[in-house]
Order: sequence, then structure tokens, then C-alpha cells
Amino acid sequence: MGPNSCSPHRASRSTVSIEERARLPLHLRGSIMPTIEAAFRLRVAFPLFVCSFVGIALACNDSPVRPHVVLISVDTLRADHVGAWGYERATTPTLDTLASRSVRFSNAISHASWTLPSHMSVMTSLRPSVHGVSTQRSLAPEAITLAETLKGVGYRTAAFVSWVYVGKSFGFGQGFDSFRTLIRPGRVEMGAGGGAHSARQIVDVVVDWLDHDPVDPLFLFVHLFDPHSDYDPPREYSEMFDPDYAGSLDGRFDTLTKFNRYLDAPAQDLPRRDLEHIEALYDAEIRYVDDQLARLLQALDEQLGLDNCLIVFTSDHGEEFMDHGSMEGHGWSLYEEVLHVPLLVKLPNAEWAGSVVTNPVGLIDIAPTILNWIGVDPPAAFEGTSLAGLIEGRDETHTPQYVLSENDRWNIKRRSIRGSRYKLIITEDTGVNTAGVPVRAGIELFDLREDAGEQHNLYEPEDPRSQALVSLLEKMSASPASPSNNPEVEISPEQTELLRSLGYVE
Repeated sequence: MGPNSCSPHRASRSTVSIEERARLPLHLRGSIMPTIEAAFRLRVAFPLFVCSFVGIALACNDSPVRPHVVLISVDTLRADHVGAWGYERATTPTLDTLASRSVRFSNAISHASWTLPSHMSVMTSLRPSVHGVSTQRSLAPEAITLAETLKGVGYRTAAFVSWVYVGKSFGFGQGFDSFRTLIRPGRVEMGAGGGAHSARQIVDVVVDWLDHDPVDPLFLFVHLFDPHSDYDPPREYSEMFDPDYAGSLDGRFDTLTKFNRYLDAPAQDLPRRDLEHIEALYDAEIRYVDDQLARLLQALDEQLGLDNCLIVFTSDHGEEFMDHGSMEGHGWSLYEEVLHVPLLVKLPNAEWAGSVVTNPVGLIDIAPTILNWIGVDPPAAFEGTSLAGLIEGRDETHTPQYVLSENDRWNIKRRSIRGSRYKLIITEDTGVNTAGVPVRAGIELFDLREDAGEQHNLYEPEDPRSQALVSLLEKMSASPASPSNNPEVEISPEQTELLRSLGYVE
């Protein structure tokens, strides 16, 4: 392949095996990070031409070649535990390097605080109440997904996921040529699958697939379940951030449910020292995943060329660590600890590298942004807005300026809107949740500029600001009735038992 070829560049393969790379964390082996940094800094650029302000098209001999699109989601990753978002622990060296070569959205907000509806909002650019996907209902066949749209313009589409709630049973396979779920340790099969498995195993499979089946152009979706509970990092990571802990508390879900006020009222108090240890285990899981991201990025560079890739990195939701009196949880509340997530957009040739967008944006904006940037009109049904204008610094009035989030689960109904400064949360009176804990109606208003931790409720019924935000939330929540043709979900007994073990079903 000559230097003027239109096909994506492929660097020479490393002589280090997947197994050898995977066995040691980066802080012990120190070999992958320089490679990743070099991949960003020392690439020899191919002939690339910037075409139009809405997108970048690769051109050669008048034959347009679109960039590869890579969407990476790490489950349960709080933005405030990422180095690029100001976290002091060294949890994310790889992600921080990627951030330096990307556009960073410092105020990205999920539209739901748990995996299933949040990921489906990413794939459909629809709010949870509009796409209608739940534990009982899968995606309506007529819904249009990002994968379907990219496939329609010539992309080969492939997905590698590690959790049943991002599986085929719920409609995530719609539009993918290849969809794989790790269904038990060491085994990957086609199909819906089910199970939560190691980031190392998923990355092993993706690396092998890239080594044998890369195509041009490619849309690749990779979902990594860690650092979701249980907080049980590999042994070489477990003492990374808290080697002196002498207590008995571990990070297993069953151990921590007694500190969840949504499951047990009143919840038990969690001693500060034990809380610090649990957060250290969570951080160790983040670091473990970050090291696997290094392997994934290296493989992408070797097989596709990072300069030829549009990479989007995000998470579906965060996690609670007693921020509001509850431990080990998500899917219950709509506070910042579960809605504020990292979002990076690494453009081809690292365009706009290092830029930071502070405007609040929603995850439904991801799909329109990808399509806009490669020169494809988003489907009319998409609710999100392309972020291209914010990226290029020419759109100071990005709409919406508030992001709507929803929670309708476990007999808890909450809605919130989040702007640059103010956030409003409305909880409906549903009596009791599925665990028998009372759910009381209430409205909360927070000034995030003065109260980032959302500890001081400013809502007053007669206050004009409160009234205006309630009115705005009701207006933004207005939508057609939830789809009536979402098919019922069918999952295996094994998947049901796995969900039960993590508290997702009774």
C-alpha cells in the first residue's frame, strides 16, 4: 500500500501478545502509554482535506472516504473521578491523554441514571420516555438507530458489549452487521447473550477482531461494564489507592445494599474510613478499565490509524457514594453524581484538540454530532442537536440550554432539567418503591455554581425563578405518548438470575 493510498493507514503490529499486554497494569509495565501518546503526537498525516463547516470528509483522487467512527462507553463512570475533570488520583492516564487530543464536554449529562435507557438514548437520539425501552420493552422496530443510519451510507457496523442491558434482547443489535456479547468468561458468541464480564476479555476479543476483520469504513461500538459494582478489581489493582485499609468491608453488591436508603429505610450509617476504602476500590476498577482502553486505542491505531478515526468516549451514568445519604447505587436519583458523565469527541487528525465546551449537553446529541461531522443528515426523528457548532466555537446559543433527564423505575418517577447554573428535580408521589420504601413528592432547586454538591434546596413555590424552571421542565417533558408497539423483552433464566444478583430485578 503506497503512501498516497486512500485506505486507512495501518502501522506495523506490535510483537507483544494480547495476553502479555493484559497481564500487567500500566503502572507496572509502563509500555503502552508511550505508544498511545506517540500515536497521537507522531502520526504521519495522510492527505486529508477539510470539507464544509459541518463535517470532515477524507478525500483522495476525488473519491471521498469517510473516517472510521468508534463509540466507547464505560459503564458507571462519574465525571468527577476522571483526571481530565480534575480528579487527583491517577485513575485515568489513558483517558486524560485522549482528552488532550479531543474536544472535552465538561458538562455532559445523561438522560437517565441507569444503563438501559441511557444507552438507548445514545443510539436513538431519543429521550427514555420517547424511545420507550425498559426492563419489559425493547426498541420498536420502526425506530431509527445510529448504527442503521451509518450502515445505510456504507459503514460496516460492529458492536462488542458486556452487559445484558446493552444486548440484543432490548434492540441494541438493530443496524449492526456484527453484534457480540461476552456471555461467560473466556467465551464470546453471536447473539443477545448476557452477563457482566471483564474489560480485559472484551478488549481481547475486539483486538482479535480488528486484527482479522477490519473494513473501510467502520462503525465500532465497544461497551465495558467495569467499574460497575461489584467493586472487585483484579488483584494487582486492588490495593493501588488504599493499601493500608485494615477493615472488613468489601465491594460486593450484597455487602453494600444495607447502606442504600432506597432499599432499606433507614439505611445503616457507613463509617467514613470504610467509605474511603469502597471509593478506592471503585477508583481501582476505573484504573483497570483505563489500562484496557490503552490496549484498545493501540489496536485501533495499528489497524485503522487514529488520525482516520472519529472517536467518541462517554459513560451511561455515574454512581452514588453517600453523596445524598445512599451507597452503591444508581437508577434511583437524578443528582449530579449519577447524571454528570465524561464526554470526549476525538476528531480525525485531532481537529480542535484540547478544546473544552462548558455548555450543558445531553447524550442524545452524540448521534447527530457524529452524522453531522461525516456529512450525513441526521434522521428527522432524532431529538438531539449536533455539537459541531459548539466544537467550532460558532454556536454560543446551543439549544437546548437545559438538559432533561428522566427516571421511571422501581415505582419511582423523577424528572430533572440541568442548565449551566440551575438544576430542578421533581419527584412524584408514588406511595412506596418496589422495596417498600416510601416515595414522597417533592421539588428541589439547586444553584450548581454555589452548591455543586446539591445540598441546599432553594425551591420556593412563590419564587419566580422556581416557577419559571418548573414551567420549563413541564414544557421540555411534553412529548407524544410512549410507544405502544415496543415488543416485550425475552431474556433467559440465566440472565434473569444475573440481574437479580445485582439488584435489578426482584
